[in-house]
This record gives sequence, C-alpha cells and structure tokens, in this order.
Amino acid sequence: FLNEATSAFEAITNYHPDLLILNGDMTHVSAMDLAQIIRHEEQFFGMPIIILTKRDKRLFDAQASEVGIDALIGLPVDENDLSAICKARIQRAKNLRREYQYLAKRDALTGLYNRHYFHEKLAQTVSLSQGKSSCGAIIYINISNQENDPDDLQICRRSLSIELGNRLRTSVTPPSFAARIDDHSFAILNYSTDEREIDLQTESVKNALQNTEVTVHDHSVSGEYEIGISLIGSQTQSITDAVSRAREASQIASYGLPQANLTKDWTERWTKQIAEALEEERFRLVYQPIANLAGHPQSFYEVFLRMQDEFGTDILPHEFLITAEKDGYCSRIDRWVIDQAIHVLSEQEQAGHDPT
Repeated sequence: FLNEATSAFEAITNYHPDLLILNGDMTHVSAMDLAQIIRHEEQFFGMPIIILTKRDKRLFDAQASEVGIDALIGLPVDENDLSAICKARIQRAKNLRREYQYLAKRDALTGLYNRHYFHEKLAQTVSLSQGKSSCGAIIYINISNQENDPDDLQICRRSLSIELGNRLRTSVTPPSFAARIDDHSFAILNYSTDEREIDLQTESVKNALQNTEVTVHDHSVSGEYEIGISLIGSQTQSITDAVSRAREASQIASYGLPQANLTKDWTERWTKQIAEALEEERFRLVYQPIANLAGHPQSFYEVFLRMQDEFGTDILPHEFLITAEKDGYCSRIDRWVIDQAIHVLSEQEQAGHDPT
C-alpha cells in the first residue's frame, strides 16, 4: 500500500511494480489525485491501479473511469479474491502491452507494417549503408487511379488494398518486409545486396499482384499498379531521397495498365541525365560472381550496368533504359559496356586470372 504521496514515485521507480494498490481512505492526499499524477507519467501509463476503500465505492465512481482506475474494491476483501483480481489485471495489462506493440508497427487495414515502422527501419539501413556500395533496395508499389472515386469505388479500393496486402504478405519473405505507406502506395524493404535476389523478389511481387480484382455492389476494380526499385548505398542521402527515387522509378513501368503514362518533363529530365552521363562517363559495371557447383576452376561473373547521377548515386538500368531506347542512346551505351568489359577481361588476364 502506498500511503505517503511523497514516496510514491520513488517506490514505483525503484521496484517497477506490475500493479499498484492505493489506499483510498488516505486523509493527507486524495488517492484519485495521486493516481492521476501517476498516469501522467508515460512510463506508468499502462500500469494497473487498484483502489481499496472501507467507504462507499460510489464516492469514487465519478473519477474512476476518467483517471483510469482498473478496479475499486471495498474492504474487507477475501485474500484469495484480491489475489485473483490482481493476477487478472496484471495479465490483462500484459496482453494490452503486446497488442499496443503490435499495433504501433502495423497498418490497421492491411496488417502490413505501417509507414512509421518502415521509415524507422529504412533510416537504420541508410545509416548502415555509409561506406558500402549497396545495402539493399526499396521496391515501391503505387496503386493507380484512386482519386475522386464514388463511394462504392472507394470501398472497392479499400478492399483492393486489403487484397494486395494479403498477397504481399505471402510473397515477401523475411528479413525483407512490406509496409503500407499511404492510401495509394506500398513499399518493400529488401536487405539483399545481390541484384538477382532483388530481381527475383520484384518478379515474385509482380506475379503475386497479377489479376488482382475485387467487386463491391457490382463495381469491379482491378489491380492496376506501378513498381519502382531504388538501391540503397553510400550515396543515399536520406530516407526521403531513397523513397523519392523509388517513387520516381515507379513512373517508368506500369503493370495491369496498357502502358506507362510518362510526362514530357519526366522524359526530358531523363534524356538530359543520360546525355550528361555519357559525356562525363558516369557509367560503371558491377560484377556478380556465379558459383560453379562442379568445382570448375574458371571464374564466372554476371555483369550489371549502372548509371550514376551527379552525386555518384547508382541508377538501375530499368530506370533509364526506356528513355535511352526512345532517344537512340542504346547503341552508345552498348558499345561502352562492350569496350569496358573487354578492357576488364584484358586487365584480369594480365594479372594471371581467367574470368568468364
């Protein structure tokens, strides 16, 4: 029992009790006032509080729910009954804490992780990526044409989000995870540094989202969506930078739609960036070793192309090749890739290696 108000916080801080029992008949301080002060402390917010009193319990009823009293018990009370009540309140508090911890990370509609949790984990990844060429990727998914829908179509869109959430949950395997960013978009944080794994993850997501359709009140909505990928590396400035790049990449290719809707400004920006990258030789090749299970001594490598922006950030081919094809830059890029690959093979041969 806590009878001394001045020792209340000291005792709670020292002992970290699972439950607090207050003497409701204290004369020098109001038990309700003390409980309210304790509730204002964030660390004690979820702690169960029970008040015992010899007086009429109705005297406390008006404030009990307001303050957050878990039980008002009249004295005398049987020891076994009090013990059972205390155990039940402690267990209930533990269950609520578990639910709070779950809901704090989850989106209520889809059950995926929420935006805040995604940004928290992305910030950790960006921080760890400093000094590394790659530390993972964001796969950004945007659902198209949700604005200004009639009421029934809004319900369809909610149902579609739930369905897409279910499919993402089954297609994304740990440690990667999917999150719902807002009403229109989802994102997957992939921790792999192997581009083939990222590509496989993306294809798995595409396959999972294909032919998604929901119907409500005779209105049918299909899964029209766009996907963009952005690598996370040492040149990633911030989580805003990483998400923006993935969002911009999603404008390139649409799935479930007849064709991508690329704006003139968007195309012109990429045309200028490709021309500058060719002029300033801001391309590079990335080599992924391929293991030979037969024990062949020769080294095999898969080669990937990267274009770099003015800050040195890697840009994936699917972000710029669609514009390069339209503007006739592909032959120049092809020749650069071939020249560079032959040069690297020559260097490796001179060093006594024999890669393929």
